Amino acid sequence: MELKAKIRQFIIEELKQSGGNSNVPYLEDDTPLIADGIIDSLMILSLLAFLEEEFGIIFSKGEFNPENFATIQKIHDLVAPRVAKS
Repeated sequence: MELKAKIRQFIIEELKQSGGNSNVPYLEDDTPLIADGIIDSLMILSLLAFLEEEFGIIFSKGEFNPENFATIQKIHDLVAPRVAKS
């Protein structure tokens, strides 16, 4: 499964489990995840844990910036170079 698809699927599954709005058919690469209230700080932490476990990467404190998690594309851009090195 492609990286963006894994990120998108994780977000949708987390929304289902948390009772959030899992009906997000508009969840495109550039959908504003934080601004639209799709994810919050707790989901960002869950997403970080998922990415670290799934791809064996570690994020620095400086990367824990909401701007890096604003869209699926931005998350992809943060993770993809590290996955490519693995």
